[in-house]
Amino acid sequence: MPKKIRLIILLLAMSGITLFFCFVILPYPVLRAFKPCGWFDGIFFQSDCVQQILRYGSFYVTFTPDKQYLYSNSGGTLFKFRLINGSQAWSSNQGPLESVALSPDGNKLALALTHKVWIEDANNGQLLATFPKEQLKETVTGYGTDLDIQNVVFSPDNRTLAISAASAGVYKIYFWQFKENKIENLLGEGYRLDTLTFSPDGTLLVGTTYPTFVWDVNNKQLLYNLAIDSAEVAFSPQGSELAIASSDGLIHIFQAKDGQPVRVISNNRGQVYSVTYSPDGQLLASGDDCSVRIWQPDSGKLVKVLDVGCFPGHVKQVRFSPDDTLLVVAQKDNPLRIFRVPTLH
Repeated sequence: MPKKIRLIILLLAMSGITLFFCFVILPYPVLRAFKPCGWFDGIFFQSDCVQQILRYGSFYVTFTPDKQYLYSNSGGTLFKFRLINGSQAWSSNQGPLESVALSPDGNKLALALTHKVWIEDANNGQLLATFPKEQLKETVTGYGTDLDIQNVVFSPDNRTLAISAASAGVYKIYFWQFKENKIENLLGEGYRLDTLTFSPDGTLLVGTTYPTFVWDVNNKQLLYNLAIDSAEVAFSPQGSELAIASSDGLIHIFQAKDGQPVRVISNNRGQVYSVTYSPDGQLLASGDDCSVRIWQPDSGKLVKVLDVGCFPGHVKQVRFSPDDTLLVVAQKDNPLRIFRVPTLH
């Protein structure tokens, strides 16, 4: 074989190896935790996508109040990422996680495992406290201590953790008062709850299931329920409205105080799995089977559609950054993606 032909073959082989490394090996999540969005992300190019973190299968994601970090649960492990470059700050693997909650002040994390709840320091992952189940025999007649934990959420004042759990097949909501280390069994209608959400002032607590329950926390009683099969709910920042992501493909908005309907937002793509207000209340984001949609909640006007792809799974959760500029999207078996939030003119 002539020397010139051998040289051409060698150059072509080297070019192929280089392309394979750049576009197949280099993006692999074991080697890189972060890379910009682009054509080789497995989705069509998104000009609004500014960053992705190669951590797959997240069902929980949230920004810290200072917008410096991002928490995500993936594969039973809780990760803390630096937002500036997507690098991992620390991780916590205590076992399969049913639910995760970050305290409003950003200092504590609540981890709901199958039969226990741990409170960790959000800065370094150190264990601070465990749910004192031994109190339940005294406070709840006939209840054992082998609880099946489903969900946890902090109250807006950071002083209480609401816990949805089942004992002997009976579902209840427990309130863990941190200062007194006291457990109270105050609420519950006997239903398994998919999520728990406090109103901004802490006076209401919503449990998602069918129907959707809204409790008056101060009076320790059910305020009303809504005949909607809900996946997630969100209060407006002022607390006056309650938006519900529904299996019927709609976003239902109600008056929070009495459950009176305000409006319905349609034009979603399949079932709606997540819904969240921007901190300034000007926008509402929803995640469905194949897209994230950004709305004006007062009018129901569609502002932006982010096509995140239908394969391999639907959107699990969407969350705005504290300054309203970014939106993080967690999608089953896809990396975390962070998008710019459109501005209203």
